[in-house]
Amino acid sequence: MIFGRLTAEDYEDDVAKDPRIDDLRAKMYCVEDPQITLDYHDPAKRTIGNGLTITLNDGTVMDEVFIDIPVGHKFRREEVSHSTTSSDSRVNLYYSPNL
Repeated sequence: MIFGRLTAEDYEDDVAKDPRIDDLRAKMYCVEDPQITLDYHDPAKRTIGNGLTITLNDGTVMDEVFIDIPVGHKFRREEVSHSTTSSDSRVNLYYSPNL
């Protein structure tokens, strides 16, 4: 949200040191959706759904964005090339691709 992107490097300590990250975290809270937890524990599904609702400073509540089955899940393998690019980038931070 701060940088307008999500890359493997955004999970690194250098980015986490940015004080704006803690400011943003302080404005967030999480609420469990029991159905999402049930779906995760269901061996036939094992989905990892997530939702996001944003409330603006003026009290305006934006529509929830919900992803029931994320890219890379076994039910969405046709889209896996997008997630492997991200995974490859993360691995390459630690291991030379020339090894």
